[in-house]
Amino acid sequence: MPLLDEQDKINSNLNGWVSTHQIIPYPPGIPVLVPGQMITQGIIQYLISRLPSQKRIEVHGIVYDDYLPCLGLLTTAEEKSLSQFDRL
Repeated sequence: MPLLDEQDKINSNLNGWVSTHQIIPYPPGIPVLVPGQMITQGIIQYLISRLPSQKRIEVHGIVYDDYLPCLGLLTTAEEKSLSQFDRL
């Protein structure tokens, strides 16, 4: 799902979804998202703020659909299929 909507604003539809990728801005190299983590508005804002500065910061794990930066998400069916133990 794209980080930005059609008006290049934060895609609020991402809020509450579960990430399937590890997202790491480098430097510093500390993961912002790990697989299974719920995506929040703050995480989305942070990632978007890092994208324009790609000359100095690389954001590993972002998937691009043409030019749109996107995040990999669990589908509703995949999330429902997880056991309660997997959700901890």
